[in-house]
Amino acid sequence: MSRALAPLRSPAPFRRQPAVSSVARPLKPLLPAAFRPRTLTSSNEFHTAKPIIGYPPNSRAGRNSPITSSHLLAPRHLHNTFSNKKMGSVAAPPKHPAVFQIREAAASDSETLAALGALVFRDTFAHSCTGAQLQAFLDEAYTREAIARDIADPSKDVLVATADDSPSPTGGRPPLLGFAYLTRGSSEPCVEHLERPVELQRLYIALGAHGRGLGKALSLAADEMARQQGFKTIWLGVWEGNHKAQAFYRKMGYEHIGEHVFDVGGDLQTDEIWWKAL
Repeated sequence: MSRALAPLRSPAPFRRQPAVSSVARPLKPLLPAAFRPRTLTSSNEFHTAKPIIGYPPNSRAGRNSPITSSHLLAPRHLHNTFSNKKMGSVAAPPKHPAVFQIREAAASDSETLAALGALVFRDTFAHSCTGAQLQAFLDEAYTREAIARDIADPSKDVLVATADDSPSPTGGRPPLLGFAYLTRGSSEPCVEHLERPVELQRLYIALGAHGRGLGKALSLAADEMARQQGFKTIWLGVWEGNHKAQAFYRKMGYEHIGEHVFDVGGDLQTDEIWWKAL
């Protein structure tokens, strides 16, 4: 399992396991949770090149506030401009995007997602372990190749959020502002009794995009996708020291149900397991 991020806190190291990914395959547009669409009978019904959701900032569509990535939802958070010599540079997200889109990740997003995830994780959990342990974890979980495998994994769905009104400086796709993983088939002893559970493995938001409702929108999209796939409960892991993230999840309706050991480059940390009914 991987850690999910929660609300941001002052830049600090983070910890947590690699996130889950999924094969990039377009989804049917997801409706806000309040609309409770029918349950889908198979993942094959998620096929459309259109964005899953387009939300204006602070949109209140749906019942619950979504998780905010990086420090927000799962574990770890990002800088508002990213540059990593090893992974290449990532365009800084617009500070106040007017509208954003949520879609399923494509193989071409691998490098950008890896850079964003590594930066968010480093900012959120670097203080919790040694530099060598942190780098060992990042080299395993946040390389372009690792993220590409996640996106191609049929047991994972990887959602990405982009600024709908902010084209890339190079004329390509808009910069990524955040991402979330929904993973099927993972489990922990404390969630085995839950009815049809699915894991929210990662939810990261770029620092420059915080406070705009993006984390909430990603969380709602993951919840709705899980409902459409027939799941009844959702769970996640959050570092025991990430109190802001825990407060966020509590606000979102999650409850603490158990613990899990999370290995960050050899440093065994304790993550709390939280869950809620969908």
